[in-house]
Amino acid sequence: MTAPKHLLALLEKVQSVAQNGLRFSDSPYDRERYQGLLDTVVEYYKDITNIGTDIIKERLEEDLGYITPKVSVDGAVFSDDGKILLVQRKDNNKWCLPGGWCEVTDTAKESLTREIFEETGLVVAPQSVVDVLTDFPGQNGRPHTSYHLVYYCKYVSGVFKESHETKNIGFYDYKQFKDFNESHLQMIESAYKYRDEFLLKLYRAP
Repeated sequence: MTAPKHLLALLEKVQSVAQNGLRFSDSPYDRERYQGLLDTVVEYYKDITNIGTDIIKERLEEDLGYITPKVSVDGAVFSDDGKILLVQRKDNNKWCLPGGWCEVTDTAKESLTREIFEETGLVVAPQSVVDVLTDFPGQNGRPHTSYHLVYYCKYVSGVFKESHETKNIGFYDYKQFKDFNESHLQMIESAYKYRDEFLLKLYRAP
């Protein structure tokens, strides 16, 4: 049986919700619901792959596939006067580039476009990767290795709008702030270096 692409994407999404719920929920009622979701996914995967239910369930509960680092995306958006888009987090009041963890079934650019819109109200177009940072277990309070992709982005449309995660959204001179979230100062400096080198090449072009 060949499954349509949208069905596979839906199964992966439900699978991730169920696995995350089983991993982080302490409530027996919620765990029962997440297990029910995972069992439903197992039945569909069985029909698609012709692999036994017990084998699929065992693999999903352990984590289907090789365990890889988590991936996040952050966007550098510049104003015409050279300031950079920053947001202040509501949970710790620290400053950072807008962004977040990548979602399953999304490309990195799709995840970033969504995250920036949700956190700032702006629609942007990610252009190219500025830098890739790596956090190892124990860094920034995380128990796992994670990759952080920083994209140079172009503003497309929209107006500032605060979210449940962010406040004080705007284009700022980042040097006026000292309290940055995690590795975001390094991300910002990498973004400025990329922008300056890009502009230098642009002006030197015949």
